[in-house]
Amino acid sequence: MSVTVTYGEQENLGSYKIQHGNIVFDASYPAGGETVGADWDTAQIINVFIDPLASNATYAFSYDDATDTVFGSTRADGLAIGDTTNLAAVSVPFWILKQK
Repeated sequence: MSVTVTYGEQENLGSYKIQHGNIVFDASYPAGGETVGADWDTAQIINVFIDPLASNATYAFSYDDATDTVFGSTRADGLAIGDTTNLAAVSVPFWILKQK
């Protein structure tokens, strides 16, 4: 199984677009993060925001635009989530801010 990315409706906000969605992880998180934006038009992206208070109190996530991955760490000590950790119950909302 792999990470699943779903999208809501894209919204216009002045000279920007906002795309929101949800990332559902799988049973084997890879060390270094999950690749999520294979179909994103990165040339138009200004920033990707990951919900800092996502549905899991154990982990925190951030987007790395250099590697196109969502990286996870533990909230308790900030260490990287270990390779093959089961995150199947973790769902993380995100927003993409794009230029029109």
